[in-house]
Amino acid sequence: MKRTLLLISLVTFGTASAQLTQSNEPAIGESTSMYLCDSNYTNYANVTGSGVTWDYSQIASYAGQTRTVQVVNPATTPNASYYGAATKAMEIGSNLITYFDSDASSRFSQGFVFTEPSLGDIVVTFETDDLTQMNYPFSYGNSLNDSYIGTIYYSVITPTSSALAGSATVSVDGEGTLSFPSGVNVANVIRLKSIDTALFNEPFILGDVQVIREQYEYYDLANQNLPIFIHSSIVVTQVGATTPLANSSIVLSKYPTVNIMGIEEQTISVNIYPSPATDNITVEGIEMNDATIQIIDQAGKVVKTLANVSSNEIIISDLENGIYFIAIQSSGSRAVSKFVKK
Repeated sequence: MKRTLLLISLVTFGTASAQLTQSNEPAIGESTSMYLCDSNYTNYANVTGSGVTWDYSQIASYAGQTRTVQVVNPATTPNASYYGAATKAMEIGSNLITYFDSDASSRFSQGFVFTEPSLGDIVVTFETDDLTQMNYPFSYGNSLNDSYIGTIYYSVITPTSSALAGSATVSVDGEGTLSFPSGVNVANVIRLKSIDTALFNEPFILGDVQVIREQYEYYDLANQNLPIFIHSSIVVTQVGATTPLANSSIVLSKYPTVNIMGIEEQTISVNIYPSPATDNITVEGIEMNDATIQIIDQAGKVVKTLANVSSNEIIISDLENGIYFIAIQSSGSRAVSKFVKK
């Protein structure tokens, strides 16, 4: 197990600033309920520095939708067998679980699991060489880069696994004020930014694939150990392709919003079966009411468009073998999923 890293920058300031340490690392059992917000809202990646303001005062949330962020015992999670070295796991809603352990000087990640509607659970482990997430204390101006080696478990045609390797850059890239709706402004917030990219080879259809995770966590450490705002996204892409194989994004806020997005504006999850399929697929989970359907190949090209569709059964016998995405718009709802044609 590796305990080395490249320190990119360490800046010392004359005044004390909030810092992440093992003493304020969230403990097992800590949890907070957060409002589910517009996942397409900007992540303010370029708003960095000291004394900045991240303005989320206009962000909208989904009506009645909340998610729990909590730290749990890894042994209680469904994929515990992959993460024997972890002592804690942070769950962000039902989308993402990150496994980690720590000592007085550093925090280390053993990997993560994320759930994508069309692919199910994707399990990423760093069992050969774990990831150093931060050196304690970690505060504004601190940044590090570290690599990891492990395995990814997933399902394209059948459940399978592939060797995986990647690297991550983690930094506290800003400190300042986080503005929420209704005039709520939280001062002395620090932002933890994590970007990591992993590569693996899927031997049956996809070839080289990359997993890119970008996450921003905002901390008000004077009042709680868990983040008060999270903007997280994971994209799985075939190298050279323009259309993602999987795209999972979640934005959560501790404070309520004024603007509300109707639940019908969300992208809903659907089931496609059988997959692989030869002649027909059936879409389950959305009512077809004069629906518009597009079928998109791995290169991002729309290969088939259907209008005024009222049947949940779709003919695909005219398609070439491969992986496709299906985009459905029906009665104010939309869905995107994946299927395999053989």
